[in-house]
Formats: sequence, C-alpha cells, structure tokens
Amino acid sequence: MHSFLSTVYKVSNVLPIFSTSSDVSGMKKDLIIIVWSEKGLCGWLNVRLFKKIMHDFDPVSTDCFVVGKKAAEFCHKQGYQVVGKCHLKDDFSDVELQNLYAFLHQTLKKNPYKTISVVFNFFKNTLQQIPVILQTYPLDRKVIEDFFTKIWISELLIEKKPMFHWILLEPSRAKLAKSLSEQLMNYVVYGTVLQNKTGEMAARMLAMKKAKDNAADRIKYLTIAFNKARQWAITQEIMEIVAAKAAITDEK
Repeated sequence: MHSFLSTVYKVSNVLPIFSTSSDVSGMKKDLIIIVWSEKGLCGWLNVRLFKKIMHDFDPVSTDCFVVGKKAAEFCHKQGYQVVGKCHLKDDFSDVELQNLYAFLHQTLKKNPYKTISVVFNFFKNTLQQIPVILQTYPLDRKVIEDFFTKIWISELLIEKKPMFHWILLEPSRAKLAKSLSEQLMNYVVYGTVLQNKTGEMAARMLAMKKAKDNAADRIKYLTIAFNKARQWAITQEIMEIVAAKAAITDEK
C-alpha cells in the first residue's frame, strides 16, 4: 500500500508538467473499470461497490469494463453496457491484464469518453476496506488529493523525495506526455487490482475466522446439550430400575 500511494503522490507532482488538454465537450459517456471478486465469501465488499456505482453513475451515460465474474452479472442486471471484461485468478500476473491495457490504449487514442475511472475497494487494513472511485482520465493533482481524502490518508504520510525542477524533455513534451499517460494508466489500474485482491483475501479470511468461531461456539453448545440429554436418560433409567425394584419388594 505504501509503495502504491507513494507512486501516486509522485505522479501528482509530475502531472502539471506533462498535462495534456483533452476535448471533453459533446455527448460523451463515462467509462468505469469495475474491479470485482471472482469468488464468494466477500459479498459485503461487492454490495458496497454496488451501492456506490448506482449512486454515482447513470446506466444510460456509463460504459463498463469489468474485472471479475460478479461485476459482469451486476452490470447486466442493472442495465450498464459492458464494453469488455476479463477474469483473474487469485494469484494473477500483469500479463492477464493485457486485454484491459490494450482497450485503454485504444480508448486514449480515440478519446471516445469524457472520463475514465476505476471503482475498487482500497485496502486500508485487514478490518477496513474502503470502496472508492479513482478517476484516471483526465488525471491531475486535484483528483489525487480528492482520492487521498476519500481513503483518509494525509499526503504528509507519503514518502517525499526531491524532484528536479529543470528537466530536458526529448523528443517533445507532447509525445512524452502521451507515452507517460499510457504507462501511468496501466500502473494505476494494476495497483487498484492489487488493492482489491488484497481486500478480497482479507474479507475471506475474516469470513472463515468468523465461521470457525461460530462453529466452535455451536459445538460447545451442542456438546453441553448432548451431555445434559445423556445424563437425563441415564438418570431416568436408574429411576425406572429403582421403581421396578421397589414394586417387586412391595409385592413380596
């Protein structure tokens, strides 16, 4: 997490130098990259993302690229248009995201969307994952500062290193900005996927721990109930034997 935030902070410092102007006029849609889970035992993470997406994005003006099986099911049910999807294993590699990288490369080249954002769960700690929306295009210092505010992280906690104020750009600022924007987009997306996967693992771990604790409590309760029933059955048998012996003695 520290490495991801440090890099994002450094990007926010460099962006004013490499900023590019983009035409966001006209009836353009928004694109959201939804990072979701592939398996169960972390449903509460998905539910919070459900609510955030439905609150912030209109299905009519929003296209979705989904990462994960659960995201595709949600988008189809809610009427969002799915323009692409990919599936990741728990132990995934950067190669498995090549379809997403290629799609983003073509999207930045054609510029068909007004904004591009990533919706994911930010892993703050084992007990706390924060559903957030990180706008990756257009990306500037204000967007990064808003992201830090949403995840309750101060910029002062991020490692800061001195940067050069005078940089020679070759071959040109425009070409370098275009190349840098694609690399930054890929890195930010990969970082968000890692954050969400880490949150999934933590959620599953907590779910299994809670299930284990509940099972242990249930076993303890059932053991006590079984012992009581067994003791009552023994006591009842003894009482029946004593009563039968007493009846035989009285007859004699």
